[in-house]
Amino acid sequence: MTPIQYIPCFECDLCGTRYPSGPSRCHYLDESTEPPRKMPVTGAAAWCNVEGTVVVAERLMSLEQIDSMIPPRGSNEACDLAPPSRAEIAYVGMLRELVERRTSPARCLGCGTLDFQYLDAPGGAPLAVVHPRCGGVVRNIGLHMVEWEAPVVYYSTEGVRLSEPSAATRAILVDLGDEDC
Repeated sequence: MTPIQYIPCFECDLCGTRYPSGPSRCHYLDESTEPPRKMPVTGAAAWCNVEGTVVVAERLMSLEQIDSMIPPRGSNEACDLAPPSRAEIAYVGMLRELVERRTSPARCLGCGTLDFQYLDAPGGAPLAVVHPRCGGVVRNIGLHMVEWEAPVVYYSTEGVRLSEPSAATRAILVDLGDEDC
């Protein structure tokens, strides 16, 4: 049975063209480490000027944003929260390492281009993106219910789509309990 998902839908306010923006189960795969590491890609809705449609593009975090994910020891914020788990600390460490090593800017997760515009600001405020076909403005009109199973897609740590993990990497990920392999 295909799962039901709620995905953002965008519409041009002039011509009425609708663009559902379906999420994928996207992961960075770092095969340079032993064992290989997998971590989710943070994506955001964007207008891809190459594909001419709404897509999901990488949303790279700054080091300041990453560092703020875990409050420093002894801060007032930490008093009200449970201490971070080892998994959370490890995730933040991997994310920080990925951003420090990364040399390329964010990419469209569909075609890999750098030629796109986000449809919202990092805090979630909508941005006006002109619809190139009619001059209207493409806006988020809310969630749309669809029956759809999101595919699993892997990307290098530079955001380049991988055809598939190597057989050796896939075997290690399965041994580590990865449900996507």
